[in-house]
Amino acid sequence: MGQRDQEIYKSFVIWAITDRLAESGEWRAKVNIMRKDGKTIKSFLLNHTLKTEEEAIYHALLYGKLIIDGMIAGCCVEDI
Repeated sequence: MGQRDQEIYKSFVIWAITDRLAESGEWRAKVNIMRKDGKTIKSFLLNHTLKTEEEAIYHALLYGKLIIDGMIAGCCVEDI
């Protein structure tokens, strides 16, 4: 995991996990979120694919920030 796919945001560590789809060549991403002082990790899958790995990383990290900020319905980090 490189620095480009991990960030500290507020009191959380977020990082992107990417996977290239063989049939389309597009990228799928999920974001893992953990409190800086915690041991529990929660994962969230993005529901769309992206053209490049860089886009997938960017969008996964952005998605993680939006989840932490309470902007994504049905996704929360209060239990980690």
